[in-house]
Amino acid sequence: MGPVSHAPARGPSLMSKNWNRPFMTGAVECGILSISALLTAGFMARAEIGPLISLIVFYFIQALFSFIFLAALRRWFPIRPGLFDPQEDGWTIYRWHLHAFLCENNLVFFYPNALLPAIARQFIARLLGARVGKGLIVLNGQLFDPYLLEVGDEVVVGQDAVILPHRWVGGRLLLGPVRLGRGAVVGARAVLDPGVRVGDHAMVKAMSHVESGSVIENNEVWAGVPARRSSVKGKSPGSGRKKFLGWTDLTIKPALEVVLIALAAGLTGFVLPRSTWFTGVAGLVFLTLVQVGSLQVMTILRWVGRFEAGVYPFHVGSPRTFIWTVYYYLIVMNVFPLYQTRFLPPVGRRWLSQIMGARVGEGSMDGFLYDPYLVQLDDGATIGDESALLPHAMTEEEVILKPVRVGAGAVIGERCLVMPGAVIEHGSRLEALSLLTMDSHMGPNEVWSGIPARKQGIRLPVTVPANTSNKQQGRILFFLIQGVLWLVSATAAYAMGGNSLDGIFLWFVTILHLTSLVACVAARRGFIHGGSSVELTPGQEILWRIHRGLCRSNLYWFSQGFLVPPALRPWCLRLLGARIGKNVWIMGTVHDPFQVTLEQGTRLGPDSLVIPHREEIGRAVLKPVVVGAETDIGSQSVIHGGTRFPPGSVLPPFTNIPEESIVKI
Repeated sequence: MGPVSHAPARGPSLMSKNWNRPFMTGAVECGILSISALLTAGFMARAEIGPLISLIVFYFIQALFSFIFLAALRRWFPIRPGLFDPQEDGWTIYRWHLHAFLCENNLVFFYPNALLPAIARQFIARLLGARVGKGLIVLNGQLFDPYLLEVGDEVVVGQDAVILPHRWVGGRLLLGPVRLGRGAVVGARAVLDPGVRVGDHAMVKAMSHVESGSVIENNEVWAGVPARRSSVKGKSPGSGRKKFLGWTDLTIKPALEVVLIALAAGLTGFVLPRSTWFTGVAGLVFLTLVQVGSLQVMTILRWVGRFEAGVYPFHVGSPRTFIWTVYYYLIVMNVFPLYQTRFLPPVGRRWLSQIMGARVGEGSMDGFLYDPYLVQLDDGATIGDESALLPHAMTEEEVILKPVRVGAGAVIGERCLVMPGAVIEHGSRLEALSLLTMDSHMGPNEVWSGIPARKQGIRLPVTVPANTSNKQQGRILFFLIQGVLWLVSATAAYAMGGNSLDGIFLWFVTILHLTSLVACVAARRGFIHGGSSVELTPGQEILWRIHRGLCRSNLYWFSQGFLVPPALRPWCLRLLGARIGKNVWIMGTVHDPFQVTLEQGTRLGPDSLVIPHREEIGRAVLKPVVVGAETDIGSQSVIHGGTRFPPGSVLPPFTNIPEESIVKI
């Protein structure tokens, strides 16, 4: 367990007590929403559009006015770096909060959102005040407070990295600019605190935490939690401008995109009647066809390119490197809403990974597979919540492709990261929040943990209980219930929506959510015992699996909430049984919310994970999690069941709290 400190009881929620926050924030929000509603109504009066298109138009109008208001706020009342006390610098803290509130609530589909491709994120970051350079800039991480961010040319920000220019320190707000120099590389799931400066061609390795005020000089390599200098790179040849910006990239990729869009548009017009061409349903059909066409092209590219293990320089311009860049382009532009996002439930991710070339046996896959064509999961392998297998690594000059293999019965814990070339033999276990570095080899039945992961011992053989059918029975019943809910929702939506495809779709989504919520409450009554620890009986485990499946599919936006504005996430979790106090800010993921208590002023940092359940072969255990008032959970942290935090606790990033932990002052 990582270090835990305790702040005085004057944490982030103190700024919420200023009289001007609820009044001014409400006035600004109501003004933006009112203008957007009036303009949408005027647009609807002039054009015959369905309700779904009206909602989309309304969202984009309110997003436009939010961008305008935020730009005016930054221009007339700039937010400067510094350390601010809520009692002495209330106006400064309020301006920061107002900016963050509008970004995270009104721009939830744009800021910071995994559904957007990297190019769109660059554009949004510039609109919000970031200084972003040219060249190869892969922004696949989460960028907060963009007006305090400077990104140089040819920067690579890896998958799920978090750049966080703000932090609460002892009840005071620390704001510090983050600068990434030319050619800098920030590894997957790294966290950069306020005031960090990364020099030209420097590198922060995966799952590293760079603390506030750290200065990484040119060509240095930092790693660890907290990050420290580990080595110095040689001088870069400076060939970055040739990476993705050759004439082939500027002609072939756009031409391919135009062909896919034209084919999808033509098929949409052929399938749907002319009267429905300008409805939201037509848009959904069009996007689906674009993604299906992209998957077909990607299958051809895999066959032609034959992506094998190796190191492929960007600047050489070899055919295989170019084919891989085209493949990657299609992923981040056309397939990204489905690829490696929580938008799909685990079953959907498994099917999509198999379509994209993964060899996946019978097992549990709650995490993500990047470059699925280089991944092999044997029977019984378990990938924990939000863990990721990453067969590629990108540097300033090259891409490294190496296969990843997970043996039969192996277990990868929650929020782990497995790098290229790693092999996990049968029966092994990688503990939660661990980093398995490139080319690591875990022998049979070994236990590894840490950042980076190291061997801790030998795992005892798992004794399989007599009754191991609970999971299969729960899956069968879930699909039966799912079919009934979809049938009831579709029938009711058709009866209530009339001849409008948009109306039928919106009624279907609404009724499906309501009926699923009722089914979840009914299932939950069968295994909840007042929020206490309980080892589920076979019947209770089946009900729990049905509840979990409904939350991950039909109630996905409610349970995971990455598309729900932070201000609404506490309300969604309350509907699912969570006990949540006032002024709670949730940027992470909460599983089994009926077992979770978040008291007043609690903050769950970006990509934090609360898991009250433990699942083994033949049994499941639920244990409550209680987080005291004014507690700040750091980014990328993992909290397991049975944990209790006293008020004012502060967890740094990458803290793994094991089961039954009682944090003491």
